[in-house]
Amino acid sequence: MDGAAEPVVKTIRIEATPEQVFDFIVQSSNMVKWLGLRVDFEARPGGTVRIDPNGRDVIRGTVLEIRRPSRIVFTWGWEASGASVPAGSTVVEILLEPEGMATRLTLNHRDLPADMLGRHEVGWTHYLARLKTVAEGGDAGPDPLADPESRHG
Repeated sequence: MDGAAEPVVKTIRIEATPEQVFDFIVQSSNMVKWLGLRVDFEARPGGTVRIDPNGRDVIRGTVLEIRRPSRIVFTWGWEASGASVPAGSTVVEILLEPEGMATRLTLNHRDLPADMLGRHEVGWTHYLARLKTVAEGGDAGPDPLADPESRHG
């Protein structure tokens, strides 16, 4: 992709097993606890990824690879017409590695346009912190980035 920046790369440690973290990423009912008001994630190659994170925007992509409990790869972009990151135009790769009883999660989001790098850096930092909270048994609570009128409890 012309104008693509270096990928967004985020690494965090989560006090849960890779299997537990994996389930919070690939099961729609768990994913909605940290990333989105509504989530449809079909955890199989070719499966649909559709996430409404905030009541205003919708992310759409396709699952490229699922390898339990260590690797999840899917395309990512925004459904809106004329979006700077069109649906399915970028790739998110999540690697889960055991670290004792914990998990080292590395997220690599590639093919982003250079002018969208900062927005995705901020977004992934926010949402991975929420993933860490729920995977460790906590409650991330309502997402402050979501439209309060779009929250469906």
